[in-house]
Amino acid sequence: MFNSSPLRLRHFAFAFFVGLLFVSNASANAPLDYGNEYGLFVTPENRNTELTVDEGIQILESYFYGTPLNRDLNPVDPLMNQRDLLLAFELMRADFEGDDTLAFGDTDIYHEAWLRYRRHNLLPEVQVTYGSVQEFLYRFEVSKKFNGLAFRSGMVLDESEISVDNFKSIPEVNMILEELQVLIRELRLEEADDEAMQALLPILESYYLAFEAVEATLIEMEHPINKIPDLPEDIKQKILDNDLNQVMGSISYNYANNIYNRQYNVVKGAMQLNGRVFQPGEDISFTDVLAEGEGGLNGYLSGWAIIKGEEEWTYGG
Repeated sequence: MFNSSPLRLRHFAFAFFVGLLFVSNASANAPLDYGNEYGLFVTPENRNTELTVDEGIQILESYFYGTPLNRDLNPVDPLMNQRDLLLAFELMRADFEGDDTLAFGDTDIYHEAWLRYRRHNLLPEVQVTYGSVQEFLYRFEVSKKFNGLAFRSGMVLDESEISVDNFKSIPEVNMILEELQVLIRELRLEEADDEAMQALLPILESYYLAFEAVEATLIEMEHPINKIPDLPEDIKQKILDNDLNQVMGSISYNYANNIYNRQYNVVKGAMQLNGRVFQPGEDISFTDVLAEGEGGLNGYLSGWAIIKGEEEWTYGG
């Protein structure tokens, strides 16, 4: 069944390992609009909805341009399972491509199909849902585009899919860049004499640059400068000057129901601290900071304060 040369066996082992790794990865790679042309309408709401056998066959028949399923699957459950999906797909694929070699029984056909599609990492999950069928068909098309190469994260049908709309996580993009790097290195080293594989190198290298651009955009989007609305220019400059690119800690408090004097004092005190940069080891006088500016401490209103364990109405409370 397999070419037994050392090179091909190495490829099989690597592809199978990657297949096992990503079969358990539930994140979707196919764009949400992929598959609409053959009746597969995947939305965030129905992505995890299971398909019935009838619905699954209808989608596959549309995928193969109306090629009917000429064999009864005899499902034991009205919901489509992985065996139903792969068996129907393999039978329709054979009829569509004029492949008359499927003379085995259904069990053997399924076994061969499962090995082939698992080896090429086309099975994103066991449960057959709208999302998993979409992902399976998408990965199959991508694998075809790349001359049957096993599907890996970062391989897409069109480079326009590589955008912050489809890839929103910096760790995910980092992982994809690592996967592409491994794949590019493998093709350069082990497929140097294979013209078909060499033709894929410039495509994958272009993808790598596109994902690097997405990574840079996501890093910029995650920067505090771009996440805080109406950030004053002087504070923005301090963030840049001190390379403050993450939130070290935060606290929130709803003072909306407090008396006016306390609301006033809270806002005034917070504004005195807003935008200040304190370096490690620096000594800070909280009172001196609050006293800076117009009116000093006299600028605060009286309010309730806790003094020696008792509440008192006092200046600046």
